[in-house]
Order: sequence, then C-alpha cells, then structure tokens
Amino acid sequence: MTELVAFCNDWIGFHIVNDLLEHGYKVNGIEDTTKDDMLTMFFGRNSSFQIVNSETKKTYEHAILTNSNRKPNEMNAEHILVINPDENSLRRPNEIFIFAPLLYGEWMPMNKQGILHDKEIIPFDSTRFEQDAIYIKEFTKLLIQWIKGNKTSSTLYVKTKEMKKREKEKLENSIYIRDNIPKEKRIEQVIKHYEQYGAMYNMDQLK
Repeated sequence: MTELVAFCNDWIGFHIVNDLLEHGYKVNGIEDTTKDDMLTMFFGRNSSFQIVNSETKKTYEHAILTNSNRKPNEMNAEHILVINPDENSLRRPNEIFIFAPLLYGEWMPMNKQGILHDKEIIPFDSTRFEQDAIYIKEFTKLLIQWIKGNKTSSTLYVKTKEMKKREKEKLENSIYIRDNIPKEKRIEQVIKHYEQYGAMYNMDQLK
C-alpha cells in the first residue's frame, strides 16, 4: 500500500515519511518547493520512496498534509489527513482534521534554548513546553495507528496527559498520550542532534 505525504521535506513530513517506511509502507512524497530538499535526500536510496509532483493522477487511500495553508492542486485520496489545519480552513468532504499539541524533534526549527512555534520561541524549560509538548515519534506512532484503524470521525484531537488534567471534561474524539521517555532525555537527544547537524537545520525561520 502506498501513502502520499505532501510537503515531505519539512521536518514533520520527514518524520512521517521515515516512520511509514519503517512500518513497511511505500510512500510517495510531494515536496514544498519553497524549502530546501535536503531532508528528502535521506530517502534517496530507499526503493519504497518516490517523489511525485502535485499533478500526479495516482489515487491513494491516504494523503497526509502537514501544511494546511499551502495545499497541492490535486491530492487524489480517499482520506486526506490534515495536521493542525488553520482555524479558518474549509474542510473538504474527504478531509480528516488532526489537531496536535506542540511537536518537537530532530530537524525542527530550534536553537539550544527551545523550539520555534508560530514565530515564537518556546523554551525547553518553560511550563508550556513541559505540559503541552509531545515528541514527534510519539505522534507519528499514533498517526500510523489511526491510518491502520477505522476512521469513524472527521476530527481527532491529540493531547498530552497534562492537558487532560486541565480540562473540565474530555472532548469527544480526543486521544491523550505522553512521551514514553522523560522529556529531559528527549531534549538532550534533540539538542545533541542539533549540535551535530546544526549547519543543515533550517535556520532562516529563526531570524
């Protein structure tokens, strides 16, 4: 089975593609032409991955969209999974909106102090990061489970366990997850990766 990932060369798209490949899926990717294609080069030797353009006529069961503000012209898929759509996004009949909290991981826009989110630096040692951030691979694990399962809802809310404590009542279609490894170790891992590959990170977004 082949899945389509739009904007596969942004950092979230990279992790989605990587984890789909690790789970035995074949993946087609549409690149964001406004960004460097460096991340997709990591998949270059994987025979299960192929870059396609937005005009492809192939039909997919799932298309995964990581940037709702820039939709490719055509995504021929039975289900289109839109991650963190803009509040004003119009939903197409076959779209599933997935709302995720702060996601962090390797290749994200960041510095040693924190992550860039909505043009704002969220420090690693802030209460917001501690309570609302989820490591990207915990999210992609859930996403793949969602793809495998029966999609009976057009909306999915992914939240941290800490968010659940602050809510007066559980929202319908909400899934609460937590990092299986303590955030301190995850942050140490991500910063180490940043120090090793910092020249390859997309730093323009931090200026």
